[in-house]
Amino acid sequence: MKKLIVVKTGYPLTSRVQAYRTFFRMGWEVILIDTPFNQGASIADKTIILPNLNDFDLIIQSIDKTVGKPDAVITFNDSGLVLSARIAEYYALRLIQK
Repeated sequence: MKKLIVVKTGYPLTSRVQAYRTFFRMGWEVILIDTPFNQGASIADKTIILPNLNDFDLIIQSIDKTVGKPDAVITFNDSGLVLSARIAEYYALRLIQK
C-alpha cells in the first residue's frame, strides 16, 4: 500500500472529505501530521500529532518510526507548504507537474 503524508489538514474538514475518499479508493494509506486538536485525525489511517511543527528532526523521526519512507506528501494548508517541501526533499520524492 502506498503511503501518503498529509501535512496539516486545513479547514474546514468538510471541504477535504472528498479528497480523503479519493485517496482511500486509490489504495493510499493516509498519514496525517498536524498539531493537537486538528480535524483530520478522525479520518486518517494513522496520525502523527506533535505540539508544534517547527522541529524538523522530530518530524522525520516520527515519520520513520510510524510509517517508514512515504511515497508522497501533500498539504491542504498554505502554512504547510514549506514543511511538505522539506519532507519531500528529505525522502527524495520527485515533483510531478502536469
